[in-house]
Amino acid sequence: MWRPRFDLRGHGLGKAGKLAVWTIGLVLVNQLTYIVITRFATQANINAAAQGDVAAGLTTYQKAHLVFMLPHSVITVSIVTALLPALSRVAHAGKLSQVGRDVCGAMRLVSFFIIPVTAILFVVGISVAVLLFGFGAATTEQAELMGQVISIFMLGMIPFTLFYVLLRGYYSLEDTKTPFFITVIFSLVLLALLVPFFGNFTGGGAQISFMAACYSGSYWVGLLIAWIVLARKLGGLQSGTTIASIARMVVAGLFSVFAMLLTQAQLNNLLFGSSDSVDLTDKMNVLVRLLVVVCVGVISYLLAAWIIRVPEITLAYRVIREKLGSKVKS
Repeated sequence: MWRPRFDLRGHGLGKAGKLAVWTIGLVLVNQLTYIVITRFATQANINAAAQGDVAAGLTTYQKAHLVFMLPHSVITVSIVTALLPALSRVAHAGKLSQVGRDVCGAMRLVSFFIIPVTAILFVVGISVAVLLFGFGAATTEQAELMGQVISIFMLGMIPFTLFYVLLRGYYSLEDTKTPFFITVIFSLVLLALLVPFFGNFTGGGAQISFMAACYSGSYWVGLLIAWIVLARKLGGLQSGTTIASIARMVVAGLFSVFAMLLTQAQLNNLLFGSSDSVDLTDKMNVLVRLLVVVCVGVISYLLAAWIIRVPEITLAYRVIREKLGSKVKS
């Protein structure tokens, strides 16, 4: 027979409860901020309708953010989820310097994968949005605008990803309080940018784009604070080495952006007869352009990373080989 038990003392629930309180608070802060974002995005759609512009509002923002979250969910979450148990064991053993090395290694590895994806989506955001959303409920014009918002969101992909990795460093130390206050700070930064200047932009498209830019900018602030505070907690984060390595990856990413833009312009001339005027209603041509540009982006990024000697290219190759090897065996 089932009977309730009340002898809860001594099972570690008190400590878990204290940690959970700050985590719940973090979620609440994010939700409150999102309520404000929802309100402004809805207003943007009203403004677009009133001015006779292409509809752009909450749906535009949400779908663009969904595309923004996809590479993070597939790449960053997968890598960091595998890292966290070992990271927690090292932190529990009091090896804080090792925690710092592991966190920095994770940031560099994740950056190697996420930067080319960021560069690719920055260039082909419109094509992706048109193929995903432009042949259904949304019109081609609405999907094109959505793609522009996706490209703006990509400006915040690197800080968003690195911030996520740094949070796992805090959690390995059983510190959920500091992430809460950091979240409060960058949420206030987001609102401080959004609320007073939202009305300075006209048309729903411009206002939604501005909201995406505010979102991206706030995560740069959050990354800076989270990095500095965690480095102090751990006695260092190999910041110089990590920043230099990520900077080389960014250079490789910028090279790939240049290569993709050049390729895209040439394909526009070939497929549409103009580098400026593009017929986005031709699904097959848009798909062909997207596939070619993505291939050029990946190849040019790897080539540039090899030329400027990005050390993580070897580690990334090993990780991919191990993953593919485990799938073949299974």
